[in-house]
Amino acid sequence: MKGRNLYWSAIAFLVSLIAIIIGLSLIQTNYAAEIKTMDKLLTQDIHDIKRSITGYPSAALLLTQDSPIPITVGFSADAGLPVEIRDSGARVSRRLTPSELAKAGVTPITVKMVTRNRVRAIDMGDDQQLILAINVDNLTRNRTNGLRLTFVFALLLFIFSQTVARFASSRRDLRLAQQNLGIEQERQRRMQEFLGDASHELRTPLTVIKGYTELLRMRDRGENPEVAKQIDRMHAEIVRMEELINDLLLLAELGEHPALELAPFNVSLQALGFIEDAQLLQPGREITYSVEPGLIVNASEKLVAQIFSNIFSNARRHTPEDAQIHFALFRDGSTLHIDYDDAGLGFPEGFVSHGVRHFARFDKSRSRATGGSGLGLSLVEAIVKAFNGTIFFGKSDLGGVQMRIELPI
Repeated sequence: MKGRNLYWSAIAFLVSLIAIIIGLSLIQTNYAAEIKTMDKLLTQDIHDIKRSITGYPSAALLLTQDSPIPITVGFSADAGLPVEIRDSGARVSRRLTPSELAKAGVTPITVKMVTRNRVRAIDMGDDQQLILAINVDNLTRNRTNGLRLTFVFALLLFIFSQTVARFASSRRDLRLAQQNLGIEQERQRRMQEFLGDASHELRTPLTVIKGYTELLRMRDRGENPEVAKQIDRMHAEIVRMEELINDLLLLAELGEHPALELAPFNVSLQALGFIEDAQLLQPGREITYSVEPGLIVNASEKLVAQIFSNIFSNARRHTPEDAQIHFALFRDGSTLHIDYDDAGLGFPEGFVSHGVRHFARFDKSRSRATGGSGLGLSLVEAIVKAFNGTIFFGKSDLGGVQMRIELPI
């Protein structure tokens, strides 16, 4: 991005520099053409005056009378100040110095008097000077203003070029972002399809294996304790795998934005049921709760139950058995609030700031005792998203995890 900005800045600077060069060239060419026209007129008049049979001053008055460019005629005698015998805007306020007189006798020169003049002169001898002058103040002023306008225009052109370049760069970045978003959405879609297909395909053989282990458990009937223990272990692993597959399938279904099956149900009784189960499974844990009674909501009972299940499942797996839990359920207008706090170890560093990630774990270990399937929070997030709700994670006042869920139902 930085290199691209430098590139477009260089292009804008080059365009502005070219504009300055062209502008200066045009202004200087126009100025030189105006000066050349004045010089040609002055030189022609001096030539004609010298060829005239009348006196120089008289000839100068006659020749400059109908001049296309106003010419002032000054005459100085006996080293005195010049007298303007024809006034046309150029002020002939002093005599020419000997060097200026010598140069002006040969070619037009620019002389600063009261006004800046382009002059030709004739040395008439006996300290007499005949001076022809054209005022170039306006021409010089116009050139200066033109130079200023050129630089102002170049600056504006540079700013405009930068703006256009940045806009074009932003458009390209936006198109690239849209393309990347499309690629990511397509990747997510394919992942959802894969999860759904894989879950469906795994269900059939897993069901067969589960059926055979059930038969083995029934046939063994405790005759061989060691074999019974191994079969129970197999059965537990199959049940755990079945839960994992069900979680994957639910994630895939939620990712496809299905129409939710909504029906009125008592969410208060549902939540109290999960709290009671949690107390039975871990009687040593202090669970405080505040559940608004008689809350009837029009929602998917299955998905709301999945939220409660994952909340308390995470609590069992990832907090000490003696860590306090506080749970609250209440309605505020058309929003159902589910609040959870615990006194556990909290989230790992960086977990909250990076948001919920699929397959993220509290405990990075692969232990079945603490690791779980790694899908709990991802499922909660996906379900909340399906309800168009919001979920917030933070640090609880109890010292551990804080979770705030709002469902518009």
